[in-house]
Amino acid sequence: PRGTQGFASFRLRIPRQDFGDSPKPKLTAMERRMTDPIIRDIDIVSQAGQFTEAEEITSTADGNAITLVSSATTSSTDLANTISTAGANSTVVLNGSFTNVNDRLDVQDGQTIMGTGNLDVKTPSGRTVTITTPGASLSGDGAPPAGFGTPHHIFNMAANSRLVGVTVTVSGPATEAVTAVRIDDVDNVEIINSTLNTTATDNTVFGIQVLGNAQNTVIRGNTITTSSNSDFAYALSAVGSDNLVFENNTLNVSGATNNHLIFFNSNNTNLSGSGNSGNLSTCSVGGGTNTGSISFTNGTTCP
Repeated sequence: PRGTQGFASFRLRIPRQDFGDSPKPKLTAMERRMTDPIIRDIDIVSQAGQFTEAEEITSTADGNAITLVSSATTSSTDLANTISTAGANSTVVLNGSFTNVNDRLDVQDGQTIMGTGNLDVKTPSGRTVTITTPGASLSGDGAPPAGFGTPHHIFNMAANSRLVGVTVTVSGPATEAVTAVRIDDVDNVEIINSTLNTTATDNTVFGIQVLGNAQNTVIRGNTITTSSNSDFAYALSAVGSDNLVFENNTLNVSGATNNHLIFFNSNNTNLSGSGNSGNLSTCSVGGGTNTGSISFTNGTTCP
């Protein structure tokens, strides 16, 4: 009835089992889970924010030094010295836009100059990983070769050197011949996946020059655009080479009285390469003996 109280009591008995020296029974998966400590949401967030310290990459997977060069911190006037100081067998990774490059950049023996591309590197902890390097562009007049007055160019390649994924634009001063890359009497050079743009005023223009019996040159996957208002314009000049491979390149040559995809002179032995495309269907032979051939998707075969 309302206003009255009642009381009841219950007894809970928990037996304490003694297993003696016999092995204790193993907990089931459910029982083990029930004994796990409780982790609060704040603990989860706290643990998720615990990261290892960033590692600075200083060498390639094969142990060669890496130099990172950004246009935000390195001026165009310092590029030549920076590349030289990086030294032989190093990899120089360029990042950003370098304008007014009015010097010749002498690549060192065994050196790789990279813009965009994939690079295998080794971390300080010893792991090997593949990174994608940023892009880079260089533009300016360049400079003539040592001891010569022409052509103006930006990259002067060395033995066993590589140029990968870089955009190079060279205009050159008026009346001077122009090229973007010069490969003179050095072996095992590679020009890969780069964009080369050259313009000459009142003189001959090239995209790449190979000369001096350079051996084992590989030019692959590049876009080469050249223009001149003078007599001659070429994408490639081969004036003395051995085992030159020229493949999967895209060429555009215009503006001159005589526009040709490739110019051959002196002796070029064992020329090879296919998959190239161009806006023209002619090459030019100045003299010498040429063996092998370079083909284009439009049916053109040079020389």
